[in-house]
Amino acid sequence: MRVSSEIKFEPSPRTRVGIERPPEKDVDLTKRVDPLRRLISTPYTTNLSCMGKCVRLETNDAQVFEHIVALFSIYPPATEQDALFRWRIIREPVVKHTPFPLTRCAFSDSGLRYAEFGQRNFIAIDMESRLAAVFISEELACDRSSLTYPFLDTLFCMCATSLGFTSLFANCIEVSGKAILLLGPSRSGKTTVSYLAAKQGMHFCADDGVFLEMNRGNLQAWGGFWPALIREEVLEFCPEIRTLAESFSYGDFVFRRLERHSQRPRSLQSPVKPHCCVFLNRNTGEGVRVVPIEMQSLRERLGQSLLFDEDVRFEVQQNAVLEILARLPAYEISYAGDPAVVIAAISSLEAT
Repeated sequence: MRVSSEIKFEPSPRTRVGIERPPEKDVDLTKRVDPLRRLISTPYTTNLSCMGKCVRLETNDAQVFEHIVALFSIYPPATEQDALFRWRIIREPVVKHTPFPLTRCAFSDSGLRYAEFGQRNFIAIDMESRLAAVFISEELACDRSSLTYPFLDTLFCMCATSLGFTSLFANCIEVSGKAILLLGPSRSGKTTVSYLAAKQGMHFCADDGVFLEMNRGNLQAWGGFWPALIREEVLEFCPEIRTLAESFSYGDFVFRRLERHSQRPRSLQSPVKPHCCVFLNRNTGEGVRVVPIEMQSLRERLGQSLLFDEDVRFEVQQNAVLEILARLPAYEISYAGDPAVVIAAISSLEAT
């Protein structure tokens, strides 16, 4: 399916200055063709606090409204009153039990970002007007787990840079006010190590996405509202996850969704200060090996760990964050087998 880059979205309330419209009484909405569903009423509205940023939520469905408000209630109140983005979420009636694939299809071009999950669930974002037009089927609206991840997770990640965040494909754990960013390729053990660290009293702050920003000259990191994703093979080392997390399929993979915030809400309520970066490397060797990473190499590896290839307009914002991260202590931890052997090394780094 091809979507024209000429699509125009309804501008946000902050960009309507100078636009003249006929008086409401002269417009008969019942006789207008509305293929883009722009005239659907969205009576459920509020300002969300999204990692300290204000986002305007508008929807036509009370159930969806309540779920999203609950998701974002883990964050502290927004410091700014004006909304930085507008999310317009429309629930459309379709035949019950219509299957929808969780596999995501997405693209971006010239300020337009688009993602779809089948033919009934999609997100279209106009970066210039800071508007997200979102349509979901009744089936997805009633499946709160899938609505949270991967759907709302995708919506937020596509807007994150415009909200002032630099997004890394990483995990984050924190203890005694010191946050450790865990980086590495898929299957390197980031989530398993984070889960095991939480069992030992650390806070599991972020999974599959760390969102960094500068706040009054200080670098701070936030975690997302979605659950931790744990692969089925991890059950070999952590069998108790079978009873703690539900199983679901995403594409060709099977995961367990572990609700972190229901167990440790504090770990997501406020940002943490990065203390060091750890790159995990699972290999076929023996034991655990910790090797420091030089600043120049770290800067390059951090750049390769960005969650998205962003527009050039965000280059200055990203570089400012990456330059500060590159000055932090950084290490590569190589290990084989059970990720539990990494925890002792992680604890020693936290103590330095």
